[in-house]
Amino acid sequence: MHKNMLVQYEGGGYDGCFWEWNFFLFDSEGKFHVIYASGRQGIETEEEALKLLKIKDDSQDSDTGRFQPYVYNLTDENSIDEFQSEVNEGQVIVVTNKVNRIYESAGKDFPMWWKCDICEEKVSEGFAEGFEGCGGIAVQATQKVCADCYCSHSCPYCGEFYEDISDFNDEGYCEFCAEEKCATP
Repeated sequence: MHKNMLVQYEGGGYDGCFWEWNFFLFDSEGKFHVIYASGRQGIETEEEALKLLKIKDDSQDSDTGRFQPYVYNLTDENSIDEFQSEVNEGQVIVVTNKVNRIYESAGKDFPMWWKCDICEEKVSEGFAEGFEGCGGIAVQATQKVCADCYCSHSCPYCGEFYEDISDFNDEGYCEFCAEEKCATP
């Protein structure tokens, strides 16, 4: 029986998308959960998930064309570190939140965390920032930011997030809001 296992695989397959990363989970009791499944290749059932897990050694499944998935052991700190450092920042935050909610609803401790890209503290909640294009009309996050860093790096006047706060004035306003506040009587 599979337990404490997060699986990342090539899902997707819909208009405008050849494939995209999808995720499913076998929780601490071995119960199957869909974390994110999209398009014609999204896995929605435990039977499909178990079939995917049989693919070994970078080989391709002849029936589905799928490759071996990435498997993260949620009881292994190194495995969680690999997930949080190798997967797209936005996906790390969304998947971590969903997995931790599943464990919380079962009365279990949060198994997942990620490191804030600013303070490098381990956290389990926060914000995706630094959005940029990644081809076509798609965008992706490039930063994981904890709540404390998000607040200290956001202008209290306009709410805009800034990775570099060296241009904030003494009251904590960004350079644009500081100019506007000083210009208004």
